Amino acid sequence: MIAEADSLFSSIAAIGKDVMYGIYFGTGKPEVKPMSEPTIGEIAKLLNADAKLKLYVVGYTDNVSVLGYNIKLSQAPGPWSALWSTKTPLPRNA
Repeated sequence: MIAEADSLFSSIAAIGKDVMYGIYFGTGKPEVKPMSEPTIGEIAKLLNADAKLKLYVVGYTDNVSVLGYNIKLSQAPGPWSALWSTKTPLPRNA
């Protein structure tokens, strides 16, 4: 299920949030998998359409490793900076 920018905007405008899926990371790695590009592209459209929009991203990790390791991995800057390195241009103030 790939989120579309228009439906994301409508949901955020109506209830202040949206639940989306489609950003995938490798197990134990901060790199974004190529299959994430369509979702990241829609997020880029949303952010580029409204420069004042700020998003608070909440995610979860898998259960492959121990909890402490997964928490440490999720707090590393790698996963979020990895989004900037995709082919989809995201605004830098997002």
